[in-house]
Amino acid sequence: MNELIFVWAIIVAGAGVFYDIKYRIIPNWLALGGLIGALILAFFAGGWLELASHAAGLALAGGAWLVLWRAKIMGGGDQKLMSALGACFSWPTVQYFILFVALWGGAQGGLAILRNRWAKRKSEGVRPAPKIFIPYSVAIFLGLITNIVLIF
Repeated sequence: MNELIFVWAIIVAGAGVFYDIKYRIIPNWLALGGLIGALILAFFAGGWLELASHAAGLALAGGAWLVLWRAKIMGGGDQKLMSALGACFSWPTVQYFILFVALWGGAQGGLAILRNRWAKRKSEGVRPAPKIFIPYSVAIFLGLITNIVLIF
């Protein structure tokens, strides 16, 4: 049954990346639907105990990104997507998911800084260089895939 939850998580995260790149928003219906679907699948996978374990994953991932959202570091859509995907992992494995997302986010941010500096130097004296925009949902998706491949 874990495989079904992982497929669900990949579908939700992939849709989140699509919407975030195309419209620069992660819809509430996607995050809420992903969250409800993950908890239903967790319940059918192992009953109330499994549901409680996945609810702990939801609380940890959602809570960590809630702090980032309140500090205006992340957008609300990223926080809701992390909550929904956190519900796809049980208590111990959600920690690795959060770690992998943070690592991919750091790598993504580092690449954006390097690219922006390079573009600024290249266009000195001509016109201001456009800033690069990479949605954080990409880091969330890559962290999800990394967690599934390395942990399971």
